[in-house]
Amino acid sequence: MIFFSVIIPTLNSPGLAACLAALLKQDYSGSYEIIAAGQEAGWPAVTDARVRFVQLERPLPPGANRNRGIAAARGEALAFIDSDCLAEPDWLSRLADALSRPGVDVVGGGVITRRSPYLSWCDNLISLHDYFVSQPVGMKEQLPSLNLAIRRSALEKVGLFDETRPAGEDSDLCLRLRLAGYSLHFEPRAAVTHCPLRHSLGALLRHDHEHGRYTIRLDPRYREVMRTPGWMRDWRSLLLLSPLVAAGVTAKIFLREKRALADLATLPVVLLSKWIWCLGAVSALRKR
Repeated sequence: MIFFSVIIPTLNSPGLAACLAALLKQDYSGSYEIIAAGQEAGWPAVTDARVRFVQLERPLPPGANRNRGIAAARGEALAFIDSDCLAEPDWLSRLADALSRPGVDVVGGGVITRRSPYLSWCDNLISLHDYFVSQPVGMKEQLPSLNLAIRRSALEKVGLFDETRPAGEDSDLCLRLRLAGYSLHFEPRAAVTHCPLRHSLGALLRHDHEHGRYTIRLDPRYREVMRTPGWMRDWRSLLLLSPLVAAGVTAKIFLREKRALADLATLPVVLLSKWIWCLGAVSALRKR
């Protein structure tokens, strides 16, 4: 059986205690440890020996927190989950089954979403529509680190999370894995429920602007593998086309996700957030 190290980056997260409670209820028959790394004013009262806390002296980006967790980990496979996620009881068992298949070293799991509160449902539609549990098993170009398992040997080959990136560090890692010859496998049954903590429209839009600024599609190292079109490499053309890009991506989300079609009240927020993402990318290109 695979020995997992489950790593949670955290920064004064109100969801950490619930995340830990769900992880301690796993039906996995193998061994696993849980490492929460980050900065907390007070860690949850947990007496289970499988749980360890790595307290940092100052706030760091999520990728840096994960790296501190990796440094403390003993497992042969590293399973990453965010503090605002609740793992299903069979989460680790599903990840272990996938990693046990020949040639599988990287697996991402599915995301369960709730349709309320309204902005949380919008948030999940915007960022994670490609990874809902309704999506089929298969390969992905990227996998989010809120539900991701990697064999330690693969991580040692490509390196850790890029600590200079305040956002998009998981996309960067996935591209390095792909360039090193690893496939990114998606197993939707290895599921977590994502409960985002951005409860205001401003917080949601700031998050999307930041992810636009740090999208790997603008990184010169990945332009070929990401097939970044020429018009997206110049800020003027991207600014001009941003309304069309936002509309096209929004249409793709709503045509693919039937639940979204049943709740068209989310459409204005999704459309606005995709436009804000484009403006984040424009600002990054202008600085370059």
